[in-house]
Amino acid sequence: MNYLMVNIFDYSFEYFPGYAVCKFTDAFGKTHYFNEKIPIISTLKTFSVYKNTILPQKGYIAGEIINTKNDIINFSTLKPWHIETNKNINIFCVHENKVISEIEYILIKKINHIIDNNDIKIFDNNCCEYIRLYKEINKILIDYKNSKGTQRKAYDTIMELYKLYNEQNIEEKFDFIADILDMIVGNIGNREYLIWEEYLKT
Repeated sequence: MNYLMVNIFDYSFEYFPGYAVCKFTDAFGKTHYFNEKIPIISTLKTFSVYKNTILPQKGYIAGEIINTKNDIINFSTLKPWHIETNKNINIFCVHENKVISEIEYILIKKINHIIDNNDIKIFDNNCCEYIRLYKEINKILIDYKNSKGTQRKAYDTIMELYKLYNEQNIEEKFDFIADILDMIVGNIGNREYLIWEEYLKT
């Protein structure tokens, strides 16, 4: 399965399971809008249906790649959840950087789980806790690599989280994501945490 990356920017119905409005821009510059259940489009387990979660957030809509030509993908959101836009469109032409595979989706989900379940603010005053999570992230990235995930795709995928937290001005979170990006590109002092042998030029 593959996933179309979208931006969740508003709530439409706050009662369980909650609905949110998300959007993305296709290869022709046209913006499409979806109104969908929050558990279907968000990897955040703590995404609040009571309007407490800071927006925008990244969302991911499951679907299928119909075909690819150069860097353009024809992508369908019919399967598995029969998702359509507010204009009943379910097939889109998108740039390939708008689509991630199952292993990138799992990578994002695991990292979001760590961010959700740990107080990132404490890291400046708790070196041991930071090292524990750093090792946990390292293991997640090794699992990703062993699943045939690429260094470039890992970087591009996690960079989207960095941009998100930078936009939200949540300094402690984008600093944490920056450290993950350094681990991916190989910009680390301790080779114990090196994932890929080659340094990734960004």
